[in-house]
Amino acid sequence: MNISKLLSIGIILDCDYDKTVDEKFNLFMNKLRKLQSIDVPTSMHDFSQSISKFGCYILPDNQRKGTLEDILLECAKQVYPSLCTGAEQFINEVNLNSDEFVTEDKKEFEKPAGRYKAIVGSIVNVLRPSKTIQVSLREDRWISETTQNLPEIQAIRQFLANLLNLSVE
Repeated sequence: MNISKLLSIGIILDCDYDKTVDEKFNLFMNKLRKLQSIDVPTSMHDFSQSISKFGCYILPDNQRKGTLEDILLECAKQVYPSLCTGAEQFINEVNLNSDEFVTEDKKEFEKPAGRYKAIVGSIVNVLRPSKTIQVSLREDRWISETTQNLPEIQAIRQFLANLLNLSVE
């Protein structure tokens, strides 16, 4: 791909709980530097300007460890509070020590963000049975007038506005 024709490149990553935000940024940028065709930013709060504007944003807020699900749970608390509470109660009641679960069954759930992903998945399965999280994000009110002023949403909106040279409304 001829990246010189692109106006901007943005990368958005989760910062799962096994690394700090700086470690995640540096690890990913070091991989990109090896390509030698992209001038990458030196800080997650900066953009490179050599060919295309290039920036990296690390979820949930470019400052702390977390994932997209951290943001979605904050949104759910605003727009689907009873559903969020019910999903949290349901997931918190899961007894992984039960004989019905084998090691492989527990693998994803026991990851640091596994419980949060299960809660979000439970909410999505009520809102859009048999649909993916992506469909629910597009069709439901996760990101809406109600949630647009949450700090995590404001931060990513600001990143995208800077990346794309847009104003934030």
